[in-house]
Amino acid sequence: MTDWQLPPHAAEVMALFGFPRGADNAGSLLWYCRDDGAISFSADCSDTFMWGTADSEELEESDMPLLRQCFDDLRAVHGEWVLGELYAARKRGWRPMHRWMEREAPAVRALFPAGTVGS
Repeated sequence: MTDWQLPPHAAEVMALFGFPRGADNAGSLLWYCRDDGAISFSADCSDTFMWGTADSEELEESDMPLLRQCFDDLRAVHGEWVLGELYAARKRGWRPMHRWMEREAPAVRALFPAGTVGS
């Protein structure tokens, strides 16, 4: 049996994504257990940049300042449910597809980077 190793940033990542409160964005946090026993986190961003994709952006400890800023920005406009998507967009420097963006409130849309749509 493997002894699983939580990364140092695990508790904060889980709190930002709404665990254990069951927030709207809790389903956007993905994790997997590697063969070496380490647990890795990623933010779900499927169908955000291209339709019909299963996509996520890995969350490393070095990404925590960016993730915190995304959360704070979204909290200010009551848009925390798109934390995974905003984090991925800012990390990649990509803007989500127009169809994805048009469903969000203008204050939420304004937080996403301008520029390249998708890959």
